[in-house]
Formats: sequence, C-alpha cells, structure tokens
Amino acid sequence: MTVTVQDTGSGLNQILVTTAVNIVVTYSAYTPGTTAAVQVSGTRQVQTLSATIQLKVTDVAGNATTCDPLMVDSHIGADGSPDVQTLTNVPGAEHYLLVQNDTPGLQQVSVNVDDSPAIDIGGLQDQEQLQVDLAPPMSSGTSSTVQLTASGAPGSGAGILIGDMPLAGVPVSASQSQAIASSPSAELSPEIIGSLPAGTGLDVTYDPNPTLTSDAQFGNSSLGRLRPVGTPIRVRVRAEDVETGAQTALSDDLASKSVGLQLPVLASGSQPDGGEFAWLAEVRQSGQFVGYRRLDTTYDGTSNTLQATMSLAELDDTLLLPAILEPAFAHASDPNVHLWSSAIPDGAVDFGVLTDPNALLTVVGPNVAGRLYVYDPVSTSYGWADADAMAPAGVPLVP
Repeated sequence: MTVTVQDTGSGLNQILVTTAVNIVVTYSAYTPGTTAAVQVSGTRQVQTLSATIQLKVTDVAGNATTCDPLMVDSHIGADGSPDVQTLTNVPGAEHYLLVQNDTPGLQQVSVNVDDSPAIDIGGLQDQEQLQVDLAPPMSSGTSSTVQLTASGAPGSGAGILIGDMPLAGVPVSASQSQAIASSPSAELSPEIIGSLPAGTGLDVTYDPNPTLTSDAQFGNSSLGRLRPVGTPIRVRVRAEDVETGAQTALSDDLASKSVGLQLPVLASGSQPDGGEFAWLAEVRQSGQFVGYRRLDTTYDGTSNTLQATMSLAELDDTLLLPAILEPAFAHASDPNVHLWSSAIPDGAVDFGVLTDPNALLTVVGPNVAGRLYVYDPVSTSYGWADADAMAPAGVPLVP
C-alpha cells in the first residue's frame, strides 16, 4: 500500500514517519520545497495482523497534518472462502474507509461496526478505488470494533485503509501502484521507528545538486577507473523532533541500525568496455571526504533499482555517486601486502598477507584514502590493499 503526499502550494517541508507497527516503510527521498507527489509505501510483516503507520506532514508555510491510517491487505484463498478480519479499538475519528482493488480484485466488502447493520460495498471492479464514510455508526470520542468481510474469486484481493481524513482526492491519498523509482528510497523497519526517542520521527530527503568542495567528489580520475553517469546527490535520513523539526541525536545503538536503500539504475548494466553500473557512497575521515566506496547491491528488475544497505549514521548527509566502473586488475608489487577490513586505517582489522602474492586480483571499487578494494580469487575473499603496494595487470588502475 502506498500513501501519496503532495502540497501544491508552498511545497513539502517535512514528512516524518513517527509510528510503524507491523509494517516496513519504504520512503521516497524528496527535495524540501517540492510540489511534486512523494510516495510513502508500507508492506505488512505479518499478514494476519493489522498494520499502522503514522506520518506528520508539514509544508513550507508551516501548515501540518497527521495521517495515521490502519492498513489491511485482504486476499481470497484457493477455496474461495470469504476473508474475515476484525479490527478492535478503532478510534471514532478514524471513520474513512478506502478500498483499493487489485487485479483480480474483490467483488464485495462488507463492513460491520460494533452491532450496527452491515455496510455492503458491492460491484467492485478491478483496480477500482472506492471510499466510504463510516460516520455514523462510528462517532468521535468512542472506539469501535470493525469487522471486514471480503468476497471474491480465488486469488482476488484488495488493500483497505481506515483513517481520520478522506483518503482520495486530497493531498494525502492511497494507491496500490508501484512507480518505477526515479529518486532514492529508504526502507525503514518497525524496529527502527519503535526505537526512536519519544516525540521523534524519521525524515528522508535528498539534494540533487549539492554543493561540492573538491573535484574528487565529482568522481574524477584520481579515484581510479570510474566514469560518472551523473553528478552526486546528497541523501539525509535524520531523526527530527515532531514539534520543532530540529535534528535529534541518536544513540550509538540506533545509529548503527541498517536502513535499506533503493537506488535507480541510470545506465545499462552491460557496457561496451565491460564496465558495470554501480552506486558509490562517500567515505569520510575526520569529517573530510577521502573517496567513494562501492555499495554492495542486488538488482531488482521489477523496479529497475539496486538494493543496498547502509546504517543510519552513514546516511546522515552523505554523497552518493552513480558511475560506471571499468574492469581493472592488479597484482601485488610487494609480497608482504596485507588485506584490511576498511580503507580507513583507524580501527581496520588486518586480514593478513595475501595467500598468493602472484594472484591476479580484481579491483572491485575505486581508490579510497590510498587503498583499493580488491577480490582475491585464491582465498575467495574481499579486502582493502594499499594502492602503492599494487601494480596494474592487463588494465591500468588509473587512466
């Protein structure tokens, strides 16, 4: 289920994910001030339980609203039996129900609120979106039990939202569609949202044209055989105070938690020179840029994105560079060359000397702080080696 947030007036300033229960939130990064639609998607973890997501949305003019719909996925099994789900303690203010039908979609949804007669939503068509106001029988100041009974052919289904504001035809709307990614997205787990300090939410923004302080940040030849296919972008995933918008410091444990990233593929995976498209992440030492490391990614053909993982600490104001990495190979010019766990000497673990100093090593990523990330086929392992202890083999390390 995807919630689309948009402000066509002053533009969006902040979208805070403040609550996520039984739902993984995938959040499209946006540029503050944008008047374009921004998508926040939710995927339930346990399908037999309801899920809740809460967003606080603020525009540049300072207007704010809170969206906290209950999300239910309803599916008809192979035997064709109706799918019955019961939601308890639903606040009376949450009286708007939206059915977003799938393909194949449900034929009917019946809604029972407490002991009131059923409200039948019938004649549903595939991909139809239909909204019903449940007030009455729901009323403010009280909570209700809402029972949803879905009917349809085997394999049919729909997404159902119950919220405190109209969910169609207004700045906050819902849909089942999955757009092809054009900007980076972050995947926020319920564990991360639940670990935030009280009164805090997560905001995901990006700057498509960040201010840069060196040519190396553009991905120049000093970093190795890489060919940028665009300028760097700056991504920020920050914890912010719900009331003031001020950045909130994270504990070391929370800062180390992993966030999934979806990064758009901007060039063909197969290049004439054998190069490969990749996203590179900024590496800093003592707060200063020292290079880019290649992100470990997997390809998702459905969304044409590369899936990666970074920690919250790494995503606080970091540069990401799309580039083609040209093939490069090397061998040790020093028989005592070591492999390390990191390009940054402080805290790097020594993996020891190469098993075979004559082995042909694959250069996997660009030069970072004087070290190259390489793959050793003898030990079938990866590590960082001092660039001045390596010699090019076949393809030069730098142009």
